[in-house]
Amino acid sequence: MAAVSDQIDRLSQVLKNFGLAAFQSIQVHEKVMTSEDQVKALGILPLSTVLVKNLVLKDKKKQVFLVSFEHDRALDLKALVKQIPGASSSFRFVSDDEVAHLLSVEKGSVTPFAAMNDVANAVTVVLSKQLVESPSVLLHPLTNEATVRMAGHDLTAFLQSVNHSPLIIDFDAPFAVQEHPQQSKPATAVVKEPQLVSLGIDVPKTARTFGPWYSQVVLRSELIDYYDISGCYILRPWSYFIWEEIQGYVNSHIKKMGVKNSYFPLFVSESALCKEKEHVEGFSAEVAWVTKAGTKELDQQIAIRPTSETVMYPLMAKWIRSHRDLPLKLNQWNNVVRWEFKHPTPFIRSREFLWQEGHTAHATKQGAEIEVREILDLYAMVYEELLACPIIKGRKTEREKFAGALYTTTAEAFVPTNGRGVQGATSHCLGQNFAKMFKIEFESGSNQEKQLVWQNSWGLTTRSIGVMVMVHGDDKGLVLPPRIAPIQCIIVPIYYAREEDNAAMDEQVSSCVKSLVEIDIRCEADCRTIYTPGWKYNHWELKGVPLRIEIGPRDLKNNQVVAVRRDTGSKTAIPVDQLLTAIPALLQTMHYEMLEKARAESDALVKKCNTWKEFMVYLNQGNRVLLPFCESESCEDNVKEKSKIESDMVEEEDQSAAAIADGSGAEKLTGSAKSLCIPFDQPDLPSGTKCFCCGVVAKSWTLFGRSY
Repeated sequence: MAAVSDQIDRLSQVLKNFGLAAFQSIQVHEKVMTSEDQVKALGILPLSTVLVKNLVLKDKKKQVFLVSFEHDRALDLKALVKQIPGASSSFRFVSDDEVAHLLSVEKGSVTPFAAMNDVANAVTVVLSKQLVESPSVLLHPLTNEATVRMAGHDLTAFLQSVNHSPLIIDFDAPFAVQEHPQQSKPATAVVKEPQLVSLGIDVPKTARTFGPWYSQVVLRSELIDYYDISGCYILRPWSYFIWEEIQGYVNSHIKKMGVKNSYFPLFVSESALCKEKEHVEGFSAEVAWVTKAGTKELDQQIAIRPTSETVMYPLMAKWIRSHRDLPLKLNQWNNVVRWEFKHPTPFIRSREFLWQEGHTAHATKQGAEIEVREILDLYAMVYEELLACPIIKGRKTEREKFAGALYTTTAEAFVPTNGRGVQGATSHCLGQNFAKMFKIEFESGSNQEKQLVWQNSWGLTTRSIGVMVMVHGDDKGLVLPPRIAPIQCIIVPIYYAREEDNAAMDEQVSSCVKSLVEIDIRCEADCRTIYTPGWKYNHWELKGVPLRIEIGPRDLKNNQVVAVRRDTGSKTAIPVDQLLTAIPALLQTMHYEMLEKARAESDALVKKCNTWKEFMVYLNQGNRVLLPFCESESCEDNVKEKSKIESDMVEEEDQSAAAIADGSGAEKLTGSAKSLCIPFDQPDLPSGTKCFCCGVVAKSWTLFGRSY
């Protein structure tokens, strides 16, 4: 332990000599070799704290880079070489012996602190912007038997002081260097915190930059914040309000259908989860297990629900005895955990998400099937009537249906910018499969014979919010459909230069807010005087507020306001005495025009063809493609594999959707295609039409595309 103390004391003295802040905390622990081991040694990471991961890389010109970033960020080395100025061609990892020679630290102990040992200045230090902006970062103090905590800007100041001014890169904005601070003089310079925080969106919404654009929008508009467990996100009030509006809409409809809300436990016993083999196999890779209580190992591991069929159905078997107990219609609003290993994306793909899951039991197949379609229609209404997002209704193929279901119906959404489909919501007819496993039986009224019930399950998640952001957002940030916007109108007064002249302005603003709130328009005023009107315009545009109402001196004199639409930017002068009819009408118009604009963009990217060659051309242009398909599971597997191989062959210079999605670090999504759905709205399929992939007789027109 003496060696550990020596390293910490040495670093602490360097900080003191340069007039820098002392470490916020120091924790000594067992020797760790990876960031994953470091997390285990530290226990739960404090909120708003970044654990630093480090790579030492060499390019083809033998330039060496020490790259430091958040431990749960996945870096693409092919993209990274393009993001770092001066880096050449490709990266490879530097050997442990060479690292020890250059930085004088042992394997597992490399951090930016090691730059102080690089007296020859042979190593360029690269820091992620997110790390620098963090109020608290965790890293090894030249030994992997301890971890220290300090502010991100203090780490930058340290590097400047030891003659290693870092490159600061925003890894969410590919190929754009954010800052390269000027070299400061050791010991005497006053080092200021880098000013890296942007109020707006600085990445355009394009296919190539879609991932970074989306990350900026959901973060800077205050929909989410990041958490210290990868794949988990905090829903801030701005997004949770939207979820509450969706909840209210769904509840109002399902209660009319006789559905009752309830709540079942988060935990699932292993025996219950494994009772339905096909079902558990569909989720096995994503199930999170509780194995300890405190320090004691549990006798039987307990699953955290990935879905609730196996939680609820033993109780249904208990509660259902007679035909008089049917139909039994239950719904719960809850969270589920699916331990995704793909690239996490807020709202779209996360390890924990919110949803509603309905579970119903019926006496007849006909009764079950009627409900399946009623629920699917409700989900379509959520997307189109609330979120202004068009969907295509259809049935999933056997390969893509819910594990254990008889069949699955789906509302498929689409993101035109990057050509990706999104499964928006699903309504499953489970048939009698689960009823057999859990012995959910009832006695019929006539002959008292026991019969199995027919079951459904159906769910809608917070993924719907992500779809809305992706479809409507623009280069300025969010664009919220009026019906789910937390604030539908923001009033921004443009004050007179002299404060004493503004009493009448404040009175007019207050009167307008009060009048609009009284007719159930969600309206607020931004009367802050520390910000300019222009700053306020940008702020509320970023947050997606549908209407901005401006009131300036001339408007006050003319007894009018100016309404500015967020979606189009168009301005309309409205007399104050017409405000209460004009604003609701304008919000209604906005909703329908946003929906029709999104529908036109989506429909334009649905193509129809009959051959594989045509399919790949359309697919690589970012389209969904309607094709004659045999519906064979083996054929669908072949489509996935073959399309991935052909996508990987696309040249990097190509500007097609395939090249953009799979040749750049901006998108970490598969290049393969899969079936999205078999649309209910089927074109005529001439007798004998061949499957586009295998050549056997096709059964349906099936929609294929790339998806999240």
